[in-house]
Amino acid sequence: MVFLLTFLLTAAPALGQQMDMSQMGSGDSLAWRMPPGDGSPNMAMMMAPFMGLLPAVSPFLPGPGMDVDMLPEASVGGTLPLADGDTVRLEGQVLRREINGRAVAVYGFNGQSPGPTLRVPQGATIVVEFTNHIDFATTLRWHGVRVENRFDGVPGQTQSPVQVGATYTAEVHFPDAGIFWYHPHQRAHIAQDLGMYGNIIVEPRDPDYYSPVNSEETLILDDVLLDEGGWIPFGFEAPSHALMGRFGNVFLTNGEPG
Repeated sequence: MVFLLTFLLTAAPALGQQMDMSQMGSGDSLAWRMPPGDGSPNMAMMMAPFMGLLPAVSPFLPGPGMDVDMLPEASVGGTLPLADGDTVRLEGQVLRREINGRAVAVYGFNGQSPGPTLRVPQGATIVVEFTNHIDFATTLRWHGVRVENRFDGVPGQTQSPVQVGATYTAEVHFPDAGIFWYHPHQRAHIAQDLGMYGNIIVEPRDPDYYSPVNSEETLILDDVLLDEGGWIPFGFEAPSHALMGRFGNVFLTNGEPG
């Protein structure tokens, strides 16, 4: 029921548009195609009335015109320890990784997808130099961190988008202990889903802030939507699913399926 409601909200602006089913290619094709279902008769019956509907936005896939096999292979994000006053350089990139036996283009930072976990002490201020080498202009947002408004990463409000090939420098202060994350804030429904995000661990000043533990593991979760041919296209001008509610069929933990 939730899936059906989401699809209705997505399709509503385009009810007058009909999809040419002969153009619904498979594989990494820019043609819109139906997301994979669970193969059940009930799902097929529910989706039948919507088979001809076309989203009112352009389909998009990462790395247009690039040979996926020639892209740098993404590694699993590691941890980047930082001290007060350090400078960190984050380079947004188009990378390659294998998901369910198929090589696909993804996004990431510094050769990693997801990006590195930043580990900083509470009260630290770091300088972040973000260089954008993905397919479109974007920004970086420090989610949950009480930064200065001008460094908050909201395009059109606190800063201009970082154009492809450009670099933006921000000062990020971490007044609070806890776990936060960084991610793009323009076309986030595309870039986030493709792996352009990372965790932030702010270590508390108080050594007794957390209860004692035997070990620590940092997890970041995502669900992505693919079929046997690769990515289901994303809406470029705007999300093609209501409130970016693009339900995935492959679950990723720290960027790895399973």
